[in-house]
Amino acid sequence: MSENLDRFNRIAPYYRSLSRLIFGKALINAQLHFLNRISDGDHVLILGGGSGDWIEEIQRKKSNIEITYVEASSKMISLAKKNVYDHSSIEFIHGTQADIPMNKRYDVLIIFFFLDMFDLSSLAELVELLKRKSKRNCTWLVADFVSERMWHTFLLRLMYGFFKIVASLETSTLPDWRKQLLRNGLQCEFKAFYYGGFICSTAYRFIAK
Repeated sequence: MSENLDRFNRIAPYYRSLSRLIFGKALINAQLHFLNRISDGDHVLILGGGSGDWIEEIQRKKSNIEITYVEASSKMISLAKKNVYDHSSIEFIHGTQADIPMNKRYDVLIIFFFLDMFDLSSLAELVELLKRKSKRNCTWLVADFVSERMWHTFLLRLMYGFFKIVASLETSTLPDWRKQLLRNGLQCEFKAFYYGGFICSTAYRFIAK
């Protein structure tokens, strides 16, 4: 998946300011909303963590956690490292879902604004891969965009057009990630909405067989 590496490097230095300009604090609040679902001692996988503005929040409030942080943009990783409170408890991996360590399974998966980059077929494959990395009763914390109103659809078109130009994003439509997670056997336990219902923060439970 090396062809997907570093395509967000161009926007990395401006991503935080740009997102705050458009969404205010809605993105960060959606990411913070269910972090209390993480327990002391959990092994946590963060996939596509970006600049990780919320990492310090986890590390300061939870003890003995181990974090695997997988991010395809080297510049995003550099930004994320500045937000780390305890470097000894986190492993940064410059890569994609294909680079998740083979020998690890996780208590918590954190997937913020990542599923929107996949078409339905690729999304189904991703979810199956992540299920294999999940321990029994694994918590999945997912925050992403949804499209339920006309202005949601309009704004999504602008966003996908922008990221296709600056990051060569391959897809141009938002997959119904909530339906896909349910179809793959995950149970939605909690959800919260931000920015007029455009942003959905959720906590899912995966019951491994």
